[in-house]
Amino acid sequence: MNMDKFLQNNNVLKVLAFIMACILWVIVHAPATPTGAASVVETFERPIHVELNKSMLVTSVKPSTVKLTVTVSAINAVQLSSEMQGVEATVNAIGLSPGQHVLHVQLQGMPNVQSYSVDPTSVAVNLANKMTATFPIQVSLANNQAKIAKISVAPKEATVSGKARDLQQVAGVVARVNVTNHTDGLWTNTVPLVAVNQEGQAVQGVVVEPDSAKVSLALAGLQEHVTLQPAIDGTPAAGYAVAGITLQPSEVNVYTWPNGSNKPISSLPVPVNVNQLDSNTSSKVDIPIPSGVQSIQPQQVEVSVQIEPASTKSFQNLPITIENAATNEQIIFTGNPAVSLQLYGPVSLLQNLQSSDIGVFINAQNLHPGVQQVPIQVSVPRYVTVASLSQTDVTINVREG
Repeated sequence: MNMDKFLQNNNVLKVLAFIMACILWVIVHAPATPTGAASVVETFERPIHVELNKSMLVTSVKPSTVKLTVTVSAINAVQLSSEMQGVEATVNAIGLSPGQHVLHVQLQGMPNVQSYSVDPTSVAVNLANKMTATFPIQVSLANNQAKIAKISVAPKEATVSGKARDLQQVAGVVARVNVTNHTDGLWTNTVPLVAVNQEGQAVQGVVVEPDSAKVSLALAGLQEHVTLQPAIDGTPAAGYAVAGITLQPSEVNVYTWPNGSNKPISSLPVPVNVNQLDSNTSSKVDIPIPSGVQSIQPQQVEVSVQIEPASTKSFQNLPITIENAATNEQIIFTGNPAVSLQLYGPVSLLQNLQSSDIGVFINAQNLHPGVQQVPIQVSVPRYVTVASLSQTDVTINVREG
């Protein structure tokens, strides 16, 4: 039979053997795909990155993003999202002149997938010449309850670039610092930099390089409502006396240096020069800044001095009282236990002054047992002074028990 002859032909058998070998090779080397495996289609959106010369800037990209449609086998779909994170859509504008250019979108870092498409495949890019200007970095403090005692910024300057019309609006570069929860001490942080106009508003369309700066602040601690006290210096003209002093304001805010003692300040003295005055006067006086204080707000005070004719008034046999005596001590006066004195001051104060307004006493604190002399102390109203005293000390005997 012809079929027998066909099968007995060595050349035919060789051809059939070769064909079978090829089929077996394809089967062995084909990808091992699980039974029932399917393809998965996913979409991703990527912003357009424009590569361009340093002397140029991008004013617009339309559209600014592209959609990537990716087809991958189901077994590889699980890791596709993480692999696509490194994909970048770019257009090459290096060497191009100012104006609009339609550029082809290229993908960088695309993983191995079955297929993908880009929509759109090209974008319109507008280029302009880059203008630059350098500005010192200023710190804007958001919390008005804190005061900067010392400031450090690194770097000290920033470069602003953009179109000429946008750059003309820039008045400076600021680091806006918010220290709401910090009123004293040291504060350090990395702060974004913003290009601002004359009104302090952010200017759009410009780029600040670097975009942030390290700001270190030493914040002065705040003590509010510290009372001012007049400190009289000098003596009015003969026959006149100080009848009153008014300070406006009567309280100030005190800012103390960081890391200082920061001890509470109860009051601050204000020097008031009354030397040779014979009439009322008003003047502005600087408040001295004591040690440990960074500044005082306000720094000046309005001082009004009232001057009146002076007079004297005498009081006789005012009893001496004892203050601060120990409970186990007995103090006996062996000398005169009363004094007479003459006071000097403005007429308006002296004419209404009573003996109950005067305190005559000795301080018995830390006295040792036995007979001894102790100084007599006199307290009188403000602006009144002791002109004469019948005795300045008194003899006492201190006994224990």
